[in-house]
Amino acid sequence: MKALRKYKERPWIARRFESQPGSATGGLRLSVDVLQGGARIVAGGRSDEKRYSYWQIWLEIYLAPSERVPASIPLHRITGSLEISGLASLGFDYVSLETAYDLPPDVLGILFGRKTKAKQVVVSSPIPAILAACCQTPEWVCSQQAHEDAMRFKIEVAEADYHPLEIVAPLAQLQYSDSTEWRLRSGS
Repeated sequence: MKALRKYKERPWIARRFESQPGSATGGLRLSVDVLQGGARIVAGGRSDEKRYSYWQIWLEIYLAPSERVPASIPLHRITGSLEISGLASLGFDYVSLETAYDLPPDVLGILFGRKTKAKQVVVSSPIPAILAACCQTPEWVCSQQAHEDAMRFKIEVAEADYHPLEIVAPLAQLQYSDSTEWRLRSGS
């Protein structure tokens, strides 16, 4: 009973972050600068009598605590979607956050064999990272209509009282109208 009373007064998760000087809830929130990114169709197929396009997408970003306070940030999960030419994915099949990689990174090659899992990311100063994912949309066909094309990621910190970080990356289709590749819109 005594231990339970102590837990209610100061939950263990609160104690975990008390031991880190300057680590307040605000300091554990992430901020992000998006450097570059892209999306491309790598396959197509049929599922339940519906045709689909299969995409690989990636973003190169800088992560930092919002308050610029060094922190160990427990990421819980990463979700998101891709919206291209009026088509939207229902989510990501695979998501990977890589915080250490060789340059230049083979960003479209790191997707396979990765699964979403909680991981501890130590952010003492802004660090480069790559967000990569695979997803499906209904079959893409070239459209002459204007669309707002973008990919969206939401990074959730494990503790429920921290706000998720939402990243929206506007995309532009490459060079010719029937290209199956998009890049981060310049000036975004």
